[in-house]
Amino acid sequence: SRFLNPGGSISYESSRVSGSDYKYNSIGAGAYNSIKLSSKNSLTLSLDYLSSKYPSSSVGRSDTNLIARTSFVHSFSTRWSLLTDLTYTKNNSNIPESYSYNRAQIGAGIGWSL
Repeated sequence: SRFLNPGGSISYESSRVSGSDYKYNSIGAGAYNSIKLSSKNSLTLSLDYLSSKYPSSSVGRSDTNLIARTSFVHSFSTRWSLLTDLTYTKNNSNIPESYSYNRAQIGAGIGWSL
């Protein structure tokens, strides 16, 4: 379908960095849809949710992330393409004064394939 090309993901991550306050376990889920705007242009919209627990944290930290992303790809040829990406992240923590944040990111790149 031109407008409906959905997908999803589930994830688990475990980080064992040095320093017990930063070791964590995360579970997540996401959904996306790719829209074929034309033969050369596509747009992908995605939404991800991530829940992280820091079991060794001295203050019992837990965070939730909500991540919204829009990606646009324009193909110049069969080998070359341009990618733009806009991502917004909202991190909520049970220790909001130290770990809650909102972040917006924008990116661009050029791709080449064999």
